Amino acid sequence: MSLKQTILKGVIYTNGGIALNSLTFLLTSIYTFRIVAPREYGVVGLCMSLGLFGDYLINLGLSPVFGSEMAKKRGDGNLPGVKYYFNALLKLQTVSTLALALILIALRRPAAGFIHVPPDYLYAVALYILFYSANVFYTTFFNAFLLYFWQNALGMLAGVFRFALVAAVYFAKPEDPVFWLLWTFPASMAGAVLVATPPMAAHTARVFRGVTAHGSADMRASLRAQVKVGAFQHPLKSVVDIAPPWILKFFTNNEAVGIYYASMQLIRGLYMFMRGMETTLLPLISQYHAQDKNKRREIMERMSKYTLWMTLIASVAACAALPWLVTWLVKLEYLKAIPYFRVSLLLLIPLVYMQVQRPLLYAMERQDALVITDILMIAVLAAGSLTVVPWFGLWGMIAVNIANKALTVVAYRQFIRQREPDYNLGGNPFRVDATDRKYIKTLLTLGRK
Repeated sequence: MSLKQTILKGVIYTNGGIALNSLTFLLTSIYTFRIVAPREYGVVGLCMSLGLFGDYLINLGLSPVFGSEMAKKRGDGNLPGVKYYFNALLKLQTVSTLALALILIALRRPAAGFIHVPPDYLYAVALYILFYSANVFYTTFFNAFLLYFWQNALGMLAGVFRFALVAAVYFAKPEDPVFWLLWTFPASMAGAVLVATPPMAAHTARVFRGVTAHGSADMRASLRAQVKVGAFQHPLKSVVDIAPPWILKFFTNNEAVGIYYASMQLIRGLYMFMRGMETTLLPLISQYHAQDKNKRREIMERMSKYTLWMTLIASVAACAALPWLVTWLVKLEYLKAIPYFRVSLLLLIPLVYMQVQRPLLYAMERQDALVITDILMIAVLAAGSLTVVPWFGLWGMIAVNIANKALTVVAYRQFIRQREPDYNLGGNPFRVDATDRKYIKTLLTLGRK
């Protein structure tokens, strides 16, 4: 398959998944916001933040590394090396996931007391960690082998199942909606994993039939080094993403936390337009990193440009539609959140470029750059929490988040240019050249077929 066909295949499957995920995400959010007010939504967010902490510590966040290495070995025809990384990921992820789930169950009472919820709420979070881990493992394998259909199908299935469950909670109108909303997270993830298990088993059996895992001394040393970095980096990353609502709760109240989570929910919905880009780019960049830097540069420039276009279109549409959406589709208590929603959309611009830069840092084996950047982000968050947030509350936290992401883009660029002084993620992103027109024409032709 040619480079053009590979890019188009990834774009088609990824954006097909984006379309369905965006629809189910929108419908799920509408029903969720109809079920609970901002204050209750803040409680849901704080509970699931413990699950998010578990997400970061599952396999120490090394799925992109394992996916990149499996893609490299697959490109070299080294199936024993692919199986070595597959087995290593399976072992690491099994141990870390079980440990996290058991720790959360053991500490559920003090954790629930800190959040001010019944301990039973946190069983749902523990089960979510287990099934999410399986989802991550499957996605890493499908991504490494460029199986874009199943890579995107996992997310689509989880989204459809969760929408159905949240809608059921809405129509059932239970006495404790927060409890039942929490249980929709593990249940939907379990359904997606169950459906994807047969194709996962079939692909692994076909690929690894008669193959014995073998890792060279260099491979083992490289993996150990990256595990050490991951063990340090991802707890830092979890602090950057999980601490803001807890800091906000300390200085404000649950309603502000709920509005913050609702704003991030909007960003997450629009982020779907770019979330698939990093996982689509990673195996391609890993494959062409050493072989052909011109092809790698083309992949990065084209996909970042197209993703930025889609993101900006979605952001403008969201700004225009927000008052209508809130008035007619959700609780009126969320009307006060609209100004926060609109300013939070600025986060999408640095996020586009972060999604392009990270795969290149992984291919360069510059995970140390990610660690240093996370330390910088924690420092900015700490400074903002002591100065801006106490005075400006939710507005201050949103400003700190935007500043953090913008500084991260600048830092990533400097780390990449240490290895490649001529690195420049090229030119005017709004200029449509001959190649863009050719790609658009091809996509339109495929769409008509």
